[in-house]
Amino acid sequence: MNQTCYLVIGGEGFLGESIVTNLRMLGKSVITTLLNTQNEQEPCIYLDLSTDITFWEVPKNVEVAFFCSAITSIDECRLHSEESKMINVDNTIALSSKLVREGASIIFPSTNLVFDGRMPNMKIDDPVCPCTEYGRQKAAAESGLMSLGQNVAIVRFTKIFGPQTPFIRNWIKQLKDRKVIHPFSDMFLSPVSIDFALKVLIEVADRKSFGIWHVSANEDITYENLARHLARKIGVSQQYVQPTTVNGSGLEFESIPKHTTLDTSRIENELGFIVPKALDAIDSLFGLEHDTSE
Repeated sequence: MNQTCYLVIGGEGFLGESIVTNLRMLGKSVITTLLNTQNEQEPCIYLDLSTDITFWEVPKNVEVAFFCSAITSIDECRLHSEESKMINVDNTIALSSKLVREGASIIFPSTNLVFDGRMPNMKIDDPVCPCTEYGRQKAAAESGLMSLGQNVAIVRFTKIFGPQTPFIRNWIKQLKDRKVIHPFSDMFLSPVSIDFALKVLIEVADRKSFGIWHVSANEDITYENLARHLARKIGVSQQYVQPTTVNGSGLEFESIPKHTTLDTSRIENELGFIVPKALDAIDSLFGLEHDTSE
């Protein structure tokens, strides 16, 4: 392959697969890495970041690499910290270093969980202060990647929603079946739609605008707020939304941030994007997403 191309590392995940689909719709040349390449028709390469990647060969002519391969489960990172660190930190930095030496730019999706959630609208230059193992690993990966040079973009996201988001799919099914759901009334999120997330990532890549970016909705809402709005969209009575509290659920959480929002001044000022409202992520599932660019 002689033409320059995009590489999506972790093309079988929710975000990676969405990026691959979007890039191909735009007519871009794309290579993706997968753990299972047997049934794939498109250009793809086997890659397992849980193994030694010393001799893994970087594809030729990669212009931009989206690094989406990661263990994103907070519980899995906490329970298997060494194994997840190998993927989320050590091999992420090692492979990115190879790519940068070959002339590629790196786009790295990160998370608001590099912060502790005590304050809203965390700024790009605020010191990281993670409270979870997953957040600590992402913060360590960010630091290592930024040391590789100027051709690295760190894009921190709050919760990203799409039609395949597991708990949303489950809620929709339960509500349509007239079954009660129990969202948290004291846990917060600031969701953005997968369409908006992709729009930012592709724009950052195309402009080669590096450094740190923040992507967030304009406010925090509770999971109860989200569930009630979803019920209204489906046309189901609010009686099927019966909230619970974190303590009342009997579940254990490593951290429960009171705030998840990020300061989005950069995507507003440099990309001209209008920051979405928190409930736009749900509206987008029903084809009602608001325009996000000026």
